[in-house]
Amino acid sequence: MNDLFFRILALGGLNLCLFAGTYFYGRRYHPNLSLWLSLAGFIFITALCFFSITWIGMSVILSIVYLRILRKPNQRKDFMEFFKTNEIYSTSNYSQAALEVLGDKKWRFSEGKITSISGKTIPYSFWQGSTSSMVSSGQYVRTTSITWYICFIFPLGSVSKLFRQHALVAADKSKYTWKEKFRYFFKYDLEKPNLVTTAADGSFIIQYYTDMDISHYRRRLEWIRNNITEHYYPVPGKAFSDN
Repeated sequence: MNDLFFRILALGGLNLCLFAGTYFYGRRYHPNLSLWLSLAGFIFITALCFFSITWIGMSVILSIVYLRILRKPNQRKDFMEFFKTNEIYSTSNYSQAALEVLGDKKWRFSEGKITSISGKTIPYSFWQGSTSSMVSSGQYVRTTSITWYICFIFPLGSVSKLFRQHALVAADKSKYTWKEKFRYFFKYDLEKPNLVTTAADGSFIIQYYTDMDISHYRRRLEWIRNNITEHYYPVPGKAFSDN
């Protein structure tokens, strides 16, 4: 009886660690893979706890393999190439009104330009930021959870009303299916903007949850570039018209 109680207690503790690893790490870096690995890990640990005398050693091996698979590759060179190719450069200039809307997220300020189909150059600010929170489960056990953001900010009059409406539609989460609601309970939706708004100075803001993965940066910028060039009015007077 005592052995069964010990195994159940150990099973709960191991799976709590597995869930914590998925929630605070896996869902941000490898969201789809981490969910499947967590399910497989739960089944495997349960089987080892009740059907094998070597379950402790095997569980440790499983944890090492799990973290190894979810290990984040170094993409420093990819990021450097992304910024160079898209001519995004650091700057000390920023919109104070936009900062008041977005809050202090330890932003790194950059600037870039997009060329429209008509040949018009559209300037924008590209911000990268993060927030962190500390979760404590005891005197010595503390976990830091980091949320990453990227943000595109367009000056007053630089984008059309049609583009702004298109961005608002893209951010709409009211039509999530139950499957999507369940999925995004465990991880952030990295494809849809989490904030689309206009600051007091007229700056148009599109903010995304992201992770430090170059593929997300590329997809977000590509979406902006494709849609802003398609929906851009070269005549400034039409930028805020109803037509």
